[in-house]
Amino acid sequence: MAGALATFPITSIATMSPDVRQWQFIVALGVVHTAFLYWLIYSAISKIGLGTVAILTFLYPVSTVVIDYLFFDHVISIGESIGAMLILVSAVGVKLHWSPWR
Repeated sequence: MAGALATFPITSIATMSPDVRQWQFIVALGVVHTAFLYWLIYSAISKIGLGTVAILTFLYPVSTVVIDYLFFDHVISIGESIGAMLILVSAVGVKLHWSPWR
């Protein structure tokens, strides 16, 4: 709701005139992808722990690149591949309590 209110002054619904299908997508984004998934994440903190939730938040960019590749034919660059591998190795390292000082 805060995002909708903050961006309302710079939008012009009258000139865009979204159709019913577009309004359905907007509502789905707001209800499913925002409200419901945030509810799942914050309710999961008590069950899986804050550390695991923190690790999962680092995996979001990797999943976004993979979904972009699978559904939108985005070509994954070398930099994106290296970044994804670093994120995955780091997530495993944190989960397994790797330490360079042992």
